[in-house]
Amino acid sequence: MALLDLLTGKAALWAAGAALAAAVALAGVKAVQLSEARAALASEQRDRAAEHARMEQAAREQAERFRATEQEWKDAQDENAVVARKARDLATLDAAAADSAAGRLRDRAAALAAGCRGPARSAAAVAAGPAASTPGDLLADVLGRLDEAGRIVARYADSASISGEQCAADYQALRKARAEATDRALGR
Repeated sequence: MALLDLLTGKAALWAAGAALAAAVALAGVKAVQLSEARAALASEQRDRAAEHARMEQAAREQAERFRATEQEWKDAQDENAVVARKARDLATLDAAAADSAAGRLRDRAAALAAGCRGPARSAAAVAAGPAASTPGDLLADVLGRLDEAGRIVARYADSASISGEQCAADYQALRKARAEATDRALGR
């Protein structure tokens, strides 16, 4: 019996040792699997970080391209504004020359109207009622009104024309800047 107890004790010891060895082996396998999982996770994190960095760089480059396009368009607008300002200055000078010529024409019409009046009227006729205009006075008055209306229309036409040309130039500059930005984005 003692031998049987001894053998049973050794078998139990061997079984316990085998179970312990199996547990250590399993723990080793699990440690290796855990190590591999950590390595895979670290690799995935590095890949994500690299992708994030690439995306940030692409966003910065796109923002720089947009800023460059916007600056090109603003420069074109500024240039168009300078051209429009020069056109307005030229229109103002032309209007001043036209006003001078109109003044001479009004003076000439007034002189002609004075020549058409004829002899002076009597004081009794003036007291009786308002004097009728002579054809020369009427002509001078109509000419003065036409001159004023013409100046108003000319100022409006000059302003509308210059503003329209500036707007069209700004639009063309925007279209050009947008087309160039699209070409750059597509790598053309």
